[in-house]
Amino acid sequence: MEKSTKKLPDSGGGVPSPKNQSGGTVVPLFDRVLLKPEVEQQSVAGIYIPRDTTDRSLTMTVVAVGDVQAVKVGDRVIVAKYAGTEVTVGTDKFYLVCESDILGRVVL
Repeated sequence: MEKSTKKLPDSGGGVPSPKNQSGGTVVPLFDRVLLKPEVEQQSVAGIYIPRDTTDRSLTMTVVAVGDVQAVKVGDRVIVAKYAGTEVTVGTDKFYLVCESDILGRVVL
């Protein structure tokens, strides 16, 4: 088996590659995808609702990918409600999910 040395691509959309406390980059393995949840929602009246007062966001941004073909870094995706594992990097929260837990891409 060949050893793959993939470098995380920059999304170009302002999504940084997450780094752990030792300074290394977090790289998902196999069919895993690292997602960053959307932090704020806006009500119809224009009031911002913090994520802490609502359920977990189902729309997230792809930050890093393993051996996945359906999505790429920078895509906005919809995931199953209880999918994945929460990963904290510094003060940021990310979710590490299987490719099969991604229900679809958000296309604008």
